Amino acid sequence: MLSNCKVLGEGVDICAVDSVALLDPKGSAVDIVQAIGRALRQKPDEGKPATLVVPVFLGPDKKPTDMMTAASYKPLVKGLRAHDEQAVET
Repeated sequence: MLSNCKVLGEGVDICAVDSVALLDPKGSAVDIVQAIGRALRQKPDEGKPATLVVPVFLGPDKKPTDMMTAASYKPLVKGLRAHDEQAVET
């Protein structure tokens, strides 16, 4: 099922979500945290994987490793950090 991310916002509890695609620019770290949290939420002892799809657009003078420090990706990095600091640093 494909849905608008607003459906995955605050106050929604859907354990069946296993992936989130952030295809439009998001300026709110809260919206990002909420959407990612829906994919990460699982029933106890379920251990399901979650997939996060994020398109990366960088100028010709940039490297993919520059994404995590690019100003346009700051809300995403902040949202990811709220869920998994170690993954962001890796």
